[in-house]
Amino acid sequence: MIEKEKLIKKVGVSYGELHRWIREDLIDSDWIQKSKQKGMVVTSFDESKTVSRIEKIKNLLEKYSVFQVKSILSEGIKNRMITKEEAMKSNDLNPVVLASIFADKNIITFQEYLLIEVFSRLKEFENLPDTLVLDSIKHFGKHLENKDINDCSIHVLKSNGKPHILLSKDDICITSPLPFASYKIADFLKKKV
Repeated sequence: MIEKEKLIKKVGVSYGELHRWIREDLIDSDWIQKSKQKGMVVTSFDESKTVSRIEKIKNLLEKYSVFQVKSILSEGIKNRMITKEEAMKSNDLNPVVLASIFADKNIITFQEYLLIEVFSRLKEFENLPDTLVLDSIKHFGKHLENKDINDCSIHVLKSNGKPHILLSKDDICITSPLPFASYKIADFLKKKV
C-alpha cells in the first residue's frame, strides 16, 4: 500500500486529477483503503495496481477524452452502452444534439456516443445546422455499426453555402471545385487542450 501523497509524487499527477479519476471509476475503489492514524484519515492505494492504472490513464489521455478512457479501460468497449444520464454529464457534447438523440430513447451505443462527440465538435468548427448534424449521426450510425471510426475522415463540402458531409475510410480525391474542409476523426476524439 502507498499513501496518497507519496502516490501523487511518484506518478506525477495532481490531487484534482486523482480524485476525478476515482470519481469517474478509472481507479478501482477496491484498491483504496482509508484508515485512521493519529486522529486523521489516511488514504492508501494498492501500489502496483494503482501505479500501473495511472500510467495507462496518462498515456490514453494523450489521445482520448476521460469518457473514452473510461470506456477503453472497461471490458467490452464495443458492447458498451451509454445512458442518457452519462452522456448529459459530458461537456464535449452539444446539448441540442443530445436532447434530440435522446428524445425517443434512454440508452445509446458507444459508437453512437463517439459520433455525437465528433459531430458536436464539427458543428462548432463548421457552424453546421442542427438538422444536418442529427441526420448525419443517424445515417452514419447505421452504416458504421461495429466498425472502428478512428481511421475515418470526415469531409465537409459546401455548395452554394449548403454543407454536405462525406465520411471516408481511405483517402479520397475530390476533383470538383467545391470548397471543403477535412478532419481525421481520431483528431476529434483526442483530448481537448
